Amino acid sequence: MSAAYPVERPETHPAWCEQDDCDANGHLSRRFAAGKDGDLFGVDVALVALDLGSGQRCTAIELGVTEDGCRQSWLLSLDQGEDLASAVAMLSSRASQ
Repeated sequence: MSAAYPVERPETHPAWCEQDDCDANGHLSRRFAAGKDGDLFGVDVALVALDLGSGQRCTAIELGVTEDGCRQSWLLSLDQGEDLASAVAMLSSRASQ
C-alpha cells in the first residue's frame, strides 16, 4: 500500500465500527447517504478497515453509487476523501453563485 493509505497496527476495536462480527466481516461504519429519495443516483459513504494480515490494517473511505438497484463502490484514501469533499464543496459554491 502507498503512503496515501496509512497502515495501522490496531490495538483496539475502532469506535466507529458498527459490525457485530468484525473478525469475519472486517470493520465498517454506518453508511451516510449523500442525497435524498428521488435523486438520479444513490450515493453513500462509510469508513472501512481492511485487514492486511500480520496484525496490520488500513482505514479507507468507501464511496458507493447506486443506479437502478445496482451498487458499485470505490475505496479512497482518507486524504482522497478530504480532497473530494473540498472539490465538491468548491463546485457547489460556484454553481450557487
